[in-house]
Parts: sequence; structure tokens; C-alpha cells
Amino acid sequence: MLLNVLILLFMLIAVGAVLVGLVCLAMARFLLSPPRMTDGAALWILKRIGPDDLGLPWENAWFEVLDEKTRGKLKIAGWWIPSAAPSTRCAVIVHGYADAKVGGIAWAPTFRAVGFNVLAIDLRAHGESEGTQTTAGYFERYDLSQVIDQVRAQRPGATQELVLFGVSLGAAVVGATAAMRDDI
Repeated sequence: MLLNVLILLFMLIAVGAVLVGLVCLAMARFLLSPPRMTDGAALWILKRIGPDDLGLPWENAWFEVLDEKTRGKLKIAGWWIPSAAPSTRCAVIVHGYADAKVGGIAWAPTFRAVGFNVLAIDLRAHGESEGTQTTAGYFERYDLSQVIDQVRAQRPGATQELVLFGVSLGAAVVGATAAMRDDI
């Protein structure tokens, strides 16, 4: 009788451990592969799909970065939103987890009002950028650093003073990026 109880208890513990492992694996997979913010979702949730909906002038900006994880290349999508008057200042806006640049541009009118150009980007595995997995800012900091180098090379007069602004995951990315650089 005692042996049967011990066997049953062992089986219950083993099944419980397998179930906990499967749940942890599913959670990790979900967290590493966020759902993408699509135009339809942005329209439904945010009531906008782009800078036009906020009355902002803009142009697409694409950046090709070296993926420090795979050593391949990733395309990072962005929107360049010029200030109302010529400016040497630029704010780089980085969105949070499972969001996209369309969510980040909520702050663009404020930055423009105080004389900043704005660059809003999609992090890897978000929005229109390439990539299938996020790394909670670990590799994204290298992506952002490369984007900064490229936008400064493309628009030297408009990016002399640079401010990084992030929300949630974006705050972690901009903090880690600023810690790596001495020009922010």
C-alpha cells in the first residue's frame, strides 16, 4: 500500500514537472516572439496608422544593421518626421514590447513643438522591421546604436544634438544604448 502511494505521488510530481516545463516553454516562446502591431491593430487600438493621422509631415527611413546575434543583416523600419523649422536637434523614439513606431509617435508632436526632428523606429521583430525574436533589449541596443550612426551620417545637420526617448522595452533599449555611447 505504501509503495503504491509513493509510486502515485512520484507520477503526480513527474507529470506536474512536465506540465510546468511546457508552460514555461510556451511562455518563453510567446515573450520572444511578440505579436506584431499591424495597421489594422493600430487603427483599432490607437485610432491611427501613421504620422498623417497626427497631421505630421514624414518620410520612410530604412536602416540595415548587422545582427549581433546571427551575424546576418536586419532591416529596421523608421519614420523621419522633420521639425517645423530647421533644427539641429533630433529625438529618437523607441516603442515598447509588442508595439511599433505607430505607438511611439504619440510623443512626436510634443518633440516637434519644442523644435526637435523625430526619428521613430520599429525594433527588431516589431512593426515593419525584420527579425522574428526580441531579446528584451540585449541585441536591440546594438541595432539602435547602428541606426544612430546611420541617421547621423545621412542627416548630419539635423542630428547634431540627439535625445533618446523610450517607453517600456524601448526605455530599456535606449538606456542600454546610451550606456554604450558617449555622444548621447
